[in-house]
Amino acid sequence: MDRPLHVLHLIEALGPGGAERLLHTNLKHLDPICIHSSVMTVFNRATHWQEPIRQLGVAVSSLNCKTPRDLPAGIRKLRAWLRKNRPDLIHSHLWAANIIARIAGRLSGVPVISSIHNPDHEMLAWEDGAMVTLSKRRMIRRLDRWTARFGCNRMIAVSNYVKQSTHRNLRYPLDKIDLLYNPIDTDLVGTSPHNTRAELLRECGLPEGSLVLLNVARL
Repeated sequence: MDRPLHVLHLIEALGPGGAERLLHTNLKHLDPICIHSSVMTVFNRATHWQEPIRQLGVAVSSLNCKTPRDLPAGIRKLRAWLRKNRPDLIHSHLWAANIIARIAGRLSGVPVISSIHNPDHEMLAWEDGAMVTLSKRRMIRRLDRWTARFGCNRMIAVSNYVKQSTHRNLRYPLDKIDLLYNPIDTDLVGTSPHNTRAELLRECGLPEGSLVLLNVARL
């Protein structure tokens, strides 16, 4: 190929979540000589990473969907964008983006890779306290499963647990799911303020001798 590979990265939104941070990290380290990236969101809310991505020289647009009921309109809008811009590949992130990308990509002849960030269809995930009925969750899984078989060329799982869960719940071939752990942007951890313990306690307003606990977790 005598030109950069054009990849459309489709994601639900650009809020301060892990998938969104991952997208920014990937875009930051992709070689623009080899890969030309465009970013599109499904929903027009949550723009935390929008400006940082634009500062990388990557164009950001939106399908301007407001609710999941707008997904059919989102598919039509994406197909129109694909006809006009003719990317080589769609890389989708998160459920709504995956659904739209797979259908529009298949109908437009553009291959689709979906990154799977969470074990969305495990029973423990369904018991997250959200006001979503069991019948609706099953419908969401059926749509995810059908579009995966219909229009997804490969998947990327962020852990082996997610890979096995995706294979089991979506009935997607295990040999078409690649395991790729989330990268860490070393630029963010390369420098340290080197605060002493006493300085740290004063900065946090804690008395000398306080017990300090470090909690590493998903927030």
